[in-house]
Parts: sequence; C-alpha cells; structure tokens
Amino acid sequence: MPKDKFDDFDGIFFLHRQMQQFTGEDKPGGRKPPLGWAPLADIFETERVILISMEVPGVHQDDLEIWWEGQVLRIRGEKKPDPDSAAECFYQMEREFGEFSRSFSFEVDVDSGNIEAVIKNGTLTVTVPKKEAERASQEIEVTEG
Repeated sequence: MPKDKFDDFDGIFFLHRQMQQFTGEDKPGGRKPPLGWAPLADIFETERVILISMEVPGVHQDDLEIWWEGQVLRIRGEKKPDPDSAAECFYQMEREFGEFSRSFSFEVDVDSGNIEAVIKNGTLTVTVPKKEAERASQEIEVTEG
C-alpha cells in the first residue's frame, strides 16, 4: 500500500490529542492554558489626552478594575461565560473567557486624578488627560545690563 504524504503527521496529531486530554482542553469549557487572553487595544494621542480603546465584548462594568500606579495605567477584568449555557451542551466553543490584565506605561506627565473610563457596545475607552504645561510658549523679556 502506498504511503500517504500525511502519514508522517499522525504522530504529531496523536501527541497534540494527548496533551489536550492531559490539560482538559478536549472537553467543552475545559481548562485553558495558563496564558489566558488579552483584549486588543488601540492607543491614540492628541495634544491634550491619550485615548485607549480596548475590545472587551461580554465584559460587564462590574467586572473591570482600572487604576493608576506610578506612570502605569493598569486594567484588569474578567469575561464570564453565559450562565444560561451549560458547558456540556456546547458543540464548539471558540470565544475566550476568563481573567485578563493589561498595562500601559506613559512617557508624558498625566493628570491621573481626571482619568475617565467608559464602556459601551463592547469597547472600553479610557481617556488619560495630559498635565497642562505651565505655558507652552513664554515670551522672555530682554533687559539692558
């Protein structure tokens, strides 16, 4: 019988299945690797603020923590599975669930007392205002000496 060109992959597929069984990933709702997940984020900077726009579909306001520490903005949260869906009923499960954490450091001085966060339609928008410089430009008087 001629050898199929994919026969060499059987050992790799077998090992992959064994690892999934060992970690529990082969079961719907099974344990995920310890790396977790991290929501995607875009960062924009204007003259006055830094905006962080992060995709957090399915994350509720009560499941988010946001705090400022040093020059770092930290965001931690959890996306919980739908309680109406029993794990054993899933045919396929692709969405990510569990805890996540993201940190963003800034090189500019920020007004940490006025940071605002709004969650709407699955997007978290954090507005980080920059500290205003005393004066962007200042005229210097020349005196005669």
